[in-house]
Amino acid sequence: MSVIITQIDSKIMVTINQARLEGGNSIFDNLIKEAPFSDTIKTLVIDFNRVEYINSLGMAELMSTYSNLRRINGRDIKLVFSRLQPQIAKVLRLLDLGEIAEIES
Repeated sequence: MSVIITQIDSKIMVTINQARLEGGNSIFDNLIKEAPFSDTIKTLVIDFNRVEYINSLGMAELMSTYSNLRRINGRDIKLVFSRLQPQIAKVLRLLDLGEIAEIES
């Protein structure tokens, strides 16, 4: 999976650079390898600008990544889904993911 991971202060930004997110992409593995983790991380932003399609396995992978980061960090982390295509934002809202994540179109 092609991702770019950057950290600015207490925020980690994950930019997904592919059109399809179908699970098995090892987002969490990439984060563990590339991102410096500390107890100062407060926000995980996932940039979906290039993502045109996501299936249930891709969504499960994202949620698993978020859960694992919370476990490693030892506390709650704000989750933000950023720059979503309108059709993906609509599905995420229908799934009530706005309850656990900020959804930005």
